[in-house]
Amino acid sequence: MSRNLHASRGWNRVSRRSPCPVCSKIDWCSVSTDGAVACCMRVESGRSLRNGGWLHRLTDEPSYPSPSIHHVNDTARLAPLDQRDLVYRGLVAELGLHARHKDHLLHPRGLPIPALDGFASTPPWDLGRRRWIAGRIIGRLGNADVLHGVPGFYLDQGGQWVCRATAPGILVPVPDPAGNIQAFQVRIDCHGAAGPRYIWYSSRGKPGGISPGAPVASWRPESTNDSQIFITEGSLKAAVAAWCMGAYVIGVPGVSNWRRALDLLSPKVAVTIAYDADADTNPLVARQQLQLARALFWAGHRVAIATWDRRYKGIDDAILAGLAINLNDWPGGYHAVPPRGEDALAAMARHMEARQ
Repeated sequence: MSRNLHASRGWNRVSRRSPCPVCSKIDWCSVSTDGAVACCMRVESGRSLRNGGWLHRLTDEPSYPSPSIHHVNDTARLAPLDQRDLVYRGLVAELGLHARHKDHLLHPRGLPIPALDGFASTPPWDLGRRRWIAGRIIGRLGNADVLHGVPGFYLDQGGQWVCRATAPGILVPVPDPAGNIQAFQVRIDCHGAAGPRYIWYSSRGKPGGISPGAPVASWRPESTNDSQIFITEGSLKAAVAAWCMGAYVIGVPGVSNWRRALDLLSPKVAVTIAYDADADTNPLVARQQLQLARALFWAGHRVAIATWDRRYKGIDDAILAGLAINLNDWPGGYHAVPPRGEDALAAMARHMEARQ
């Protein structure tokens, strides 16, 4: 890799909210806008940069030849859900949630403390530390084979189980209807304009590793009004909407990946589609929203399309801004729900009763 790579990338300076992922300091260092590498001015690596710092990859370790005892298992199967849930909860317990990530979830995102169960900060880059974490989980569960088939875990070049490193960010749980953690999405801290904000926590392509697929997230707070179910995109957005509205919210892993959500619905339940506001201007989002509405309608559900002030992209942004959420009956019809709060929830309940 070129030594002048620092000049060819876009970079973000570290800060108190986003410290250096290598040395954990809040000044002098920087992270590439795509979250793939860091320039640490304190910790040396094998690759120096012209500004006096050292290059550290954040998305994966360097490639090593696998010893003969390690072969990528092309027939690896996803571990059962109860096994994944146990492993992931052990991982959450070992990793914890950095103060800056906890603050982000509580304040800009508006999640209450009980909603943070299952969230964690991404694993550290240090390989020894990640081996130790995997060993702790094995010891906690008392089974050396417990990590087989769990996305995010794989066998390293030394033959030991490790959890995979990613760009620094938040592990966002993807729960099933019973609250079991099926998988994690990674919300990357510094993703850059061209890079993805979310990636799956996966170990696909690694010895003993596997992909999580694209499971659907089901968020049901402790106190939930099941008279109306919302479908939106993304697990974190669904979590915020669910806890703020007291509603059952399904988060599909992409606007076109909605078919598995249909299997989670009771017969004839009322469903509101809450895709981002750009559904009015983005042909792809508009087309998938229409196809989902048709599928729900022909399956016997009462269907509505949620809209709000277009200056706010997602339903979570609109709710946290205190905006009214408009429920447009599909096909045809219109109802408005005022800003969140007890009056808003009461109005929504009255609206749902009127539709029944």
